[in-house]
Amino acid sequence: MGEKTFNVYLKEEELDTLLKFDLSNKPEKEIIRNLFMIGCETRLRFSDYSRLTKNHLSDKVIRITTLKTQDRVVIPISERLRTVLSKYED
Repeated sequence: MGEKTFNVYLKEEELDTLLKFDLSNKPEKEIIRNLFMIGCETRLRFSDYSRLTKNHLSDKVIRITTLKTQDRVVIPISERLRTVLSKYED
């Protein structure tokens, strides 16, 4: 008998609410929220999305080879993800 699992996820509306929440007076929390949003939007492991650079980005997609499986993946950049990425130079 397998281990019982629970699927935990946020709805699109909840992600929008989280992104719109003003954290400008708490920059460290804003960075944490944005990293979380990048993870949600890309569905990459932390080890992969934490090493994203401009070299992985084009106008419409992210191209990266995952560390764990060495799979090359292409991820569309959503408007929500574009909003987060636009806050950072690198």
